[in-house]
Amino acid sequence: MDAVVYEKELKLIMTSNGEGNVTIIHQDSADTYSIVQTLTTKPGQKTMVHRGTTHRIYLSGADYQADGKTLVPGTFGVYVYGPTVKQ
Repeated sequence: MDAVVYEKELKLIMTSNGEGNVTIIHQDSADTYSIVQTLTTKPGQKTMVHRGTTHRIYLSGADYQADGKTLVPGTFGVYVYGPTVKQ
């Protein structure tokens, strides 16, 4: 896990994982949680920002060469995701 945000209005916990996904967990009650979605992102995207009013998350990242460490020039960007969860 690399970053965690809590979406208070929807009672969601979102964790970005550098392996290429965001785990979205719903707080069912004070002591009960359930995974509602594993959102596929790009490997290496782990820095995450949350915008509560739009319920969107933003992750930054780039493509990597075959060695998995060297960035491909010109591929860096900010990716916007809007998790779909029933309220």
